[in-house]
Amino acid sequence: MLTCLPGFSTAGEVTEVSGRGVGMDAVKSAVHALGGTLLIDTEQGKGSRFHLSVPAGISIMQTLVVCCGQMKVAVPVNAITQTRQLERDLILKKGKQSVFILEGETIPLLSLNRILRLPPMPTAGGDISLITCEIRGKKLGLVVDSFLTQHELFIKPLGRPLLKLKGLLGSAILGDGEIVYILDIPNLL
Repeated sequence: MLTCLPGFSTAGEVTEVSGRGVGMDAVKSAVHALGGTLLIDTEQGKGSRFHLSVPAGISIMQTLVVCCGQMKVAVPVNAITQTRQLERDLILKKGKQSVFILEGETIPLLSLNRILRLPPMPTAGGDISLITCEIRGKKLGLVVDSFLTQHELFIKPLGRPLLKLKGLLGSAILGDGEIVYILDIPNLL
């Protein structure tokens, strides 16, 4: 476990990629932040075996973090068909439903702010940020206030009483320490 001490390095000189002593220290910190453990078994002349253990309820997911009102939420990338900036003059009305045309197909628009019961951000006109999804064989567009970043997040399961909320997969902590909820799009709608 000596290799996990901050600043420890076996490199002869410091380069851009080695010798700074942050490799195994960073691994150990990340594993411990997840509630896991790191063990190293070493046999002189034979090598080392690393044992990583993390709680079963944690998974890693590629997500797109978006802004809805004053809140950031994450949408799993595998639930997204495409993202786009849609010009407002391409939005049509079909009865009470707002729609747009995508590759000759009429796609209904839904506001993620309304679904989450969040107040919309004031708009200055221009394009709208849109996530296109396919749910139960039907395409739809989810309007968000803005796209922020794409992240690979460690998803932690929700505890009570949030566990019973429909449409949430779990939560995660962004690099700046902010907590975001990961949406379960098919079950949210």
